Amino acid sequence: MVAESLTVGSAEKPSGITLYDEVTKAPYCLKMVNGAMTSAPGECAAVVVDPNASAPAAPDTDNSGGDTTPADTQPPTISVNGNNPSTIDKNASYLDLGATVTDNVSQNIGYQTVGDQIDTAVPGTYTVTYTATDVAGNTATATRTVVVTDPAAPVEPPAAPAPEEAPVSDPAPEPAPAEEPTAPAPSEN
Repeated sequence: MVAESLTVGSAEKPSGITLYDEVTKAPYCLKMVNGAMTSAPGECAAVVVDPNASAPAAPDTDNSGGDTTPADTQPPTISVNGNNPSTIDKNASYLDLGATVTDNVSQNIGYQTVGDQIDTAVPGTYTVTYTATDVAGNTATATRTVVVTDPAAPVEPPAAPAPEEAPVSDPAPEPAPAEEPTAPAPSEN
């Protein structure tokens, strides 16, 4: 095949290309994730697109042809890679480690990322949300929290506790006056 350009998928329906290993003959799905080319074992999932639907169409579950496969009603599972929450210092570089998606039926499901633009020059709390939809239209989301801190910011000491007042009680009774020693009486000798 010779082509000047080739488009696979779209922003609305991202997809991948199934390639076969020359040595093992095993299939691998090649796709772009957050600007990086990734490869995963297995064929890329086929997506049936209904132009009147906003999500991928569900696979045909008509059992009249003898197919007894139950409908897929379980959403994908999204695991956020790396620390969550992720804490970084002000002005440090930040690279989101993404997420891993698995599904009980569909293979090689990608995900979309939406959320805050993380500005490491501005301390604060940011949120990144990952969304994945399987071929049957089941959707899952997962969220990462990114906290940008300023280690040079003054740390306010905790407020000092209010002094405790001494309990008020009845005054102690005055001690009885001590008796003065008396000299022994002179003896009659």
